Order: sequence, then structure tokens, then C-alpha cells
Amino acid sequence: MAKMGEHYISSEGTGGESGGKNQPQGQGVAIDTKNTQYSHLIGHAGPVYAANFSPDGDFILSASADCTVRLWSNKLNANLVCYKGHNYPVWDVQYSPVGHYFASASHDRTARVWSMDRIQPLRIMAGHLSDVDVS
Repeated sequence: MAKMGEHYISSEGTGGESGGKNQPQGQGVAIDTKNTQYSHLIGHAGPVYAANFSPDGDFILSASADCTVRLWSNKLNANLVCYKGHNYPVWDVQYSPVGHYFASASHDRTARVWSMDRIQPLRIMAGHLSDVDVS
């Protein structure tokens, strides 16, 4: 059974959150799991604000209040890389259409462009007057 506030991501791109509006406190989400596999990915030190599947479905990026973006293997169910660079919580993360590059947006008023094969950002776009979102 899921704990209150836990987030799950399925390989079909849908997720759930335990303790939803129609669920009693402390109960899990009532989702049909017969044909869907869920993984509990542990690694962030704070809440996860966004997650995004790669175009081929092999990887997941997650953005967190711990100021990091993490790359997860969907096949291994493991954290592969922890991208550090933001100074405040990361609100959003989004893959490029080809999947090798991705952008992150943060409360530190920067957007950063990353490559999956490097741990430092390729570009930092600073100068914004408020939080940045990559939607």
C-alpha cells in the first residue's frame, strides 16, 4: 500500500499520487495495475515537482526541491546521473524532441540547457525577473 504523498510514475507516462481527493487519508491510489508496471524511484532529498519521459521511453528526468535534476533508467529502475547547478528548487524539466538534450527551469530565475552525456549545463540563461518554467 502507498504512503501518503508518495508519487509513482508508470512506463506509459501516467502517474498517480497517493491520498487523492477521493481516497481516505493514508490509503493508496485506486488505479488498475493489472497491465501497468510502477516503480518507486528513490534518490531526491526533497519533493519532486516534475518528471518527463524521454521520447524513446528509456529514461526519465525528475526535477526537485533539492536543487537537482536526476536521470533515471526506466529499464534498470535506477538513478544514473544527478545534475547539479541550480541554486534553488528546480520547478520543471523537459526533453528536447530528439531526447539527447533537455532544459531545466528553477526558482533561481535561470533556465539551463543540458546534454545527457555531460554533468555541467551547456548553457545558462540568466536575467529573468522571476521564476522560470519550461512548459
